[in-house]
Amino acid sequence: MVIDNEKERKSNKDRIYSIIELKKILKKILQKLNPSEKKAFTKNQMKKIINSTIGSLNIFHLPIITKYMDKYCEKCGNCCRNVKLINLTLEDLYRLKPIVKNIEELVYKKGGKYFFLKEPNQPCRFLENNLCIIYEHRPDVCRFFPFTSDPFKCQDQIPKIVNYSNCNFFDNLIVTIVIVKIKSILLEKTNPELLAKIEEYKKIIYPEAYEKRSKLNNQEIQQLIKNQSLLLDVLDDNFE
Repeated sequence: MVIDNEKERKSNKDRIYSIIELKKILKKILQKLNPSEKKAFTKNQMKKIINSTIGSLNIFHLPIITKYMDKYCEKCGNCCRNVKLINLTLEDLYRLKPIVKNIEELVYKKGGKYFFLKEPNQPCRFLENNLCIIYEHRPDVCRFFPFTSDPFKCQDQIPKIVNYSNCNFFDNLIVTIVIVKIKSILLEKTNPELLAKIEEYKKIIYPEAYEKRSKLNNQEIQQLIKNQSLLLDVLDDNFE
């Protein structure tokens, strides 16, 4: 999917990243590739890889997100400033009640769901100096950041990445994943043995059940996430 055409411009409002932001990511990628790697791909081919990476990010990439969070997160606090609603589960409320004074006054219920009260255009009330003061007890919706459980933003009932294009962490994460993909493609010619090993891991990670992931139970999902971590370790050993 090439981004430089009229159809893509019209649908740009639905993208996680704008065309300008995609160009910025492409520039970062080119800076990290060596001359031979740059020559192996045209810019349009790289844009396709970037787009497919962004479009495919879902809850199964959680190990990658977690692994690189400390490395790339700049602690800017934007993810807690731009939030509109903070959904709460009953488990969240039980967990927060002992540490949040008068929590009943900070919560409202709507449509059978619970939310933290929040002033318009204000950051999360628990954000101080760009850090979460209830981090160890934070709600599940925060724990699963950057994914959403909004059914309109999920694919086949699997949580997708949400729109946080103003976050340098995601830029750097996308750059890292794309570079790994580019190097993996080049392995076909330079190191077929390692490529074969990676392909074996892919068979574990993307079994037939994965194509029917909307029917997976929690245990199967956790196993797929674990397998994704194994693949990440293999890639890290060769691309760090």
